[in-house]
Amino acid sequence: MAAWLWHAIDHGTGAVLAYVLAPDHALVTLINQLTPFGITRFFTDAWGGYERIL
Repeated sequence: MAAWLWHAIDHGTGAVLAYVLAPDHALVTLINQLTPFGITRFFTDAWGGYERIL
């Protein structure tokens, strides 16, 4: 099984806000972890799966 590491970093401080190491569908888990931070902007490497979820 392949796994991906997604992480959210505060670019101002460099702090890791949340991360998920799991199959590709776990991006939804990361987004849910980021909800309390009010994050609405995501930067990706343009993988097509992101467009379906974001």
